[in-house]
Amino acid sequence: MEQKSQYTDFTDQDLVLYCPGYECTDRGVRTDAGKEVCMHPILPTGALQNAEDGTLSLVLAFNARGYWEERTVPAETLASAAGVVKLAGLGVAVTSANARALSEYLLRLYHLNTDVIRLKQSLSRLGWLGACAGEFAPYSADVKYDGDPRFAQKYRAVHVSGSEEAWIAAVRPLWKSNPAARLVIDASLASVLLTPMDLQPFFVHIWGKTGLGKTVLLQLAASVWGDPRPGKLITTFNATAVGLEMTAGFLHDLPMCIDELQIRAAAGASDFQQTVYTLAEGVGRARGAKDGGLRKTPTWRNVFITTGERPMSDERTGGGAMNRNIELELTSPVTGDFAGLIAAVGDNYGWAGERFVRFTREHLDLMRHHQGETAKELCALGVTGKQASAMAAMLTADLTAAILFFEPETHVSDYTVAEAAKLLLKEDAVCAEARALEYLFDTIAANPARFPEKPSADRNIEVWGKPVAEYTAVIGAVFDRIMTEGGFSPRAVLAYAKRRGLLQTDDKQYKKTMRIGKSAIRCIVIKQEV
Repeated sequence: MEQKSQYTDFTDQDLVLYCPGYECTDRGVRTDAGKEVCMHPILPTGALQNAEDGTLSLVLAFNARGYWEERTVPAETLASAAGVVKLAGLGVAVTSANARALSEYLLRLYHLNTDVIRLKQSLSRLGWLGACAGEFAPYSADVKYDGDPRFAQKYRAVHVSGSEEAWIAAVRPLWKSNPAARLVIDASLASVLLTPMDLQPFFVHIWGKTGLGKTVLLQLAASVWGDPRPGKLITTFNATAVGLEMTAGFLHDLPMCIDELQIRAAAGASDFQQTVYTLAEGVGRARGAKDGGLRKTPTWRNVFITTGERPMSDERTGGGAMNRNIELELTSPVTGDFAGLIAAVGDNYGWAGERFVRFTREHLDLMRHHQGETAKELCALGVTGKQASAMAAMLTADLTAAILFFEPETHVSDYTVAEAAKLLLKEDAVCAEARALEYLFDTIAANPARFPEKPSADRNIEVWGKPVAEYTAVIGAVFDRIMTEGGFSPRAVLAYAKRRGLLQTDDKQYKKTMRIGKSAIRCIVIKQEV
């Protein structure tokens, strides 16, 4: 009687596995008793353990169409017949009839061959493993991707192409002469400093009329890390909040380059501002999963580099959103040769990011010190703390870029703290209540007929209040309406005004009874600061 082999015997198999109880040949997999497990070759060839949550996935190799294919599948999926049936969607010949037998076969072979099947670390995202600068995906050969297949293309887009010298030759003139180009390149590099320096995400927004090269700037920023072509490392804001959060969570430490910001802003100011807040917080919302329970909540620590035809913030934007955003208006074309620049970075990319990560690993303490001291200098100039930290990270990236790429002989950056501070907000500019009062006084000045010193005979004009010596009396309901229309909290503004001694009141709150025409009305009696 012929002795059956206890090892897999598939043509062109990558591994030979011990398989007692099974006959594994090009005809498929059967038990020794003759029961069909799978009608074609299939076996586990690798194992991945997620570096964040410790979950295990197996790499399955199968030959169902005359050639070998590989797919990574969570071990949890393979542990039940219901889960294994889902492999049919990958092209595996499995039905409810053989799913249980296939589940037992795959997991049994894995556990019998752990000495042969190499266990590697995996990540479902890009970026650092852990809080400190250690391994970085995708640059470590020992770290594999096991995440959402929808992001696999973006993961593969982070690689080198062409030559570093060609990239530097194309980018260096812009970095030295064009403030917008320098800003986005520095922001792109600084993105990977946020996690090891324990900094919060922030936005860098380039705005201006069409045709000046805003999209080309995003391609410059993306070329630091990988393929800058449309559909690779650049996205648009024309996506759901869930989609934006998932993309940010996948990129994690790499910059998120977002084109056409105004598309999302046009959908609704409140929705847009909430999206900005969420992205700048670095953590997604808890959401339900299709099969019950909650999805894994995505987190990220990166820089969002965005473009649009108008500023991200205006006088109605909350101070928190303004504080998370550094803006620059683009007033002239980025380059005189758009086609040449696009071709250069489209063929040569990915070199700067990999070198920058290596430098960060080796010199993190020095870079942390530089960022901290630079932030102090910016704060001394009146810059808000959050913007100072963000810009200090970019100035640290700027100096590193000078050393590595653009000024390798002098190791000196000509970008001064004073120049950088011109792009940033001062503390008083971020105060939403101060901006609300300015909005109120502008509204009063624009409507003098609605604040007559004496009652008006014109009944077609709605009266909103009246001047009172150095003060203006604004009918309470009108004040609330003006503030709400401006996107401000009436109560917060009143509390701020009272703290500054700008209100006349006849109670412990904020109002005073005034005679408007023939009526006694509760009003906000407020003094304009000079």
